[in-house]
Amino acid sequence: FGVGLKFTPTVLGGGRINLRVSPEVSEVSREGIGISASGFNGAAVLPLITTRRASTTVQLYDGQSFAIGGLIKNNLVTTLKGLPVLGEVPILGALFRSADYQQDRSELVFVVTVHLVKPLPPDYSLPTDKVSAPSRSEFMLGGQLQGRNPEAAAAPAAPSARQFDVK
Repeated sequence: FGVGLKFTPTVLGGGRINLRVSPEVSEVSREGIGISASGFNGAAVLPLITTRRASTTVQLYDGQSFAIGGLIKNNLVTTLKGLPVLGEVPILGALFRSADYQQDRSELVFVVTVHLVKPLPPDYSLPTDKVSAPSRSEFMLGGQLQGRNPEAAAAPAAPSARQFDVK
């Protein structure tokens, strides 16, 4: 449970982007389903998860933004407070108890901006190019999550001082 945003972009001609967007909010409800098993004392309550969803499709140009909202939640909580026994007496009990009402309203809004990216040049060096998987011994014995850099092992030796002599 939590907040999620699923989207599927499709690049169209003329620099347009077709975007299918599906925001979702889910949370654990205060209510639940009571279950009990025969032969056992007691019962368990399974929590319910409430989910709010929306879905739409829009077409945008590179750099344009759009907002999607409407995932509205209304929550009304009533709390009764009173003195034991006296608050339960018919007619006079109203003098010894009170009720509090709290109403919450929230709305979730997503703002999405789309961009077309250009491919990198073929000779562009990525940070992951120099990462390798660890060997079994490096992982199990050393707890390492990446192996040795293959280029570091094959790196040339340091240049000699003679190469830098100035005459």
